[in-house]
Order: sequence, then C-alpha cells, then structure tokens
Amino acid sequence: SVSFFWRDFLAEVPTATSGDMQRGQFYEELHKFYRNTTSCGSQGAMRWVVESCEQCPESGIPEERTCSEADLDKGVRHTRGSAIYRLEDTSDGKIRYETMTATRDEMREIFGSDLKAFPYSRDFATWEEAGIIEQELIQNLLCAGAVIIIVVFGVIQDVKVSAVTVVSTCLVILETAGILHFWEVRINGVFTINMVICVGLAVDYAAHIGHCFKHSFGTAEERAIKAVRTLGPSVFNAVMSTLLAVVVVGFSESFVFRIFFRILCVLCIIGGCHGLWLLPVVLSIVGGDTLETAGKKTTAVVPAEVA
Repeated sequence: SVSFFWRDFLAEVPTATSGDMQRGQFYEELHKFYRNTTSCGSQGAMRWVVESCEQCPESGIPEERTCSEADLDKGVRHTRGSAIYRLEDTSDGKIRYETMTATRDEMREIFGSDLKAFPYSRDFATWEEAGIIEQELIQNLLCAGAVIIIVVFGVIQDVKVSAVTVVSTCLVILETAGILHFWEVRINGVFTINMVICVGLAVDYAAHIGHCFKHSFGTAEERAIKAVRTLGPSVFNAVMSTLLAVVVVGFSESFVFRIFFRILCVLCIIGGCHGLWLLPVVLSIVGGDTLETAGKKTTAVVPAEVA
C-alpha cells in the first residue's frame, strides 16, 4: 500500500493539475491543505523552502498564515511518500533485493534522472547485502585462493606436492561450506568474512605437512610417515588450541559469535582430518619416492630421525 499526500490534495483541490491555476495560487492551495487540521499528518511529507511556512495548528501555532505570499511562491523543497511492501515481496534475501532494485528503476522511469527522487528504507542496507553477498563471497574466495596457490607453489617448490596441498585446501573450504549449510548458516556478511579467514587457516593445516613431505627422503609412504611424525603433533595442537579458543563463544546469544563458533568449529575438524589423515595418505600414493643424495642430510630436515 502507498501513502502520499498528493492523492488527498487532489481530492480537495481537483483543479490543481489544470493548466488554468497559476503558480502562486497552486502553492497557496497546497499550503491551506498543509495547514488543515485533518491534513497535518502530511506535515512530515513535505518541506517548504521557507521554514516559517512549516507550521501546523495542532502544534499550538495561531491559525493565521505565518509566511507571506512571496515565501509560498518559493515552493516546496522536497516531498516524501511511504509504502508498505507485501509479504511475498520480502520473503527472502534475493526477492528483497529484486524488489528494491525494481522500485529504484520504476521511480527513475517515472520521475526521470534529472529529479532527485529515490526510494529509501533503513532495511535497504541489509537488502542490498543480500543481493550482492554471493558474488562478493565468490570473488573474495577466488582472490584468497589465488594468493594461496602462489604462496604454496613458491614455498614447497614441487608441482605435484603443491597441487595436492592446494586441492586439499579447496576441499576443506567446500566441505566446511556444505556442512554449515545443514547447520542453518546462511550466506551473509558475517559468513563471508569468516570464510575468507578460513582459507588461511585451512592452508595452514595442509601446507606444513606438504612442505615437510617434500623435504623428506625415502619412498612415498616413508616420506608421508616422516611428515606426520615430525609436524603432526604441531598441527594437532593447532587444531585443538583453536577449538578450545572458540568453544567459549558457542554459548553466546550474539548472532556474530554463534556464526563464528560454527564456522571455526567445522573448519578445525575438517581441516585437521585433511591435514593429519587425507593429505598424508594421498601423498603416500602420488607423492613419489625421493632418494637421499650426496651432500644432503635428512637430519637437517627431519630432526626426529636423529639418534
């Protein structure tokens, strides 16, 4: 439903839109309507250029006009109408965004681009987010993923091991997002920010194992065992310490903290399983064997093997 003073004004002054009414007469009739006791609800719907014209009898101001004809002739600064959307037009985030953009386009079509007419609501800030958040999430994850790929390939310096590490990290992010969907976590600003953070945490659980595997010697299975034996406890401690750090916010009533807990909780479990179990198993199959060559000592890379 739409509420706008113009419809009530035309009901009282039908000749307002006729070409016979002069500018001064039009604003005089509009001001009479504005000051009418039954029309004082429209007072907030318009603002006059001269502030002295903005008086209403209900406020205790004498009924005689408080501004001159010259003041009235300067016109109205701006007007405002209100509307209530139907429930089916605001049922979910995507529909809200489409409703908001459709309203903007229709007002631009009606009033033209020269007039500064626009729809506004305090809820539009969240409606705007609902319409673009998915695109922003994908864009941010791709940017973070690109950086991760460059860093992993640059640090590990082994195409096969680096590729497996990157794939493991991507799987952690995908599995985390999938589980969160069934845990009733929806895509929003809080989810997007935390998922970008999760990219850095997920690669942390995998990159250390991959790096240690690359610098170990022996068969692929022996190298995987050495990597888990050397850095497995550190990765496990990282998983447990992060879980213990976020478990306290799981009892919070704050929406932000509850989403933060769910995301970090799932990530730590999934990331830990990939880093300590899946990644070593895959590397033991496809990582390949590396024999120790002259001038290289395994004790410098794998201190746990030193007698």
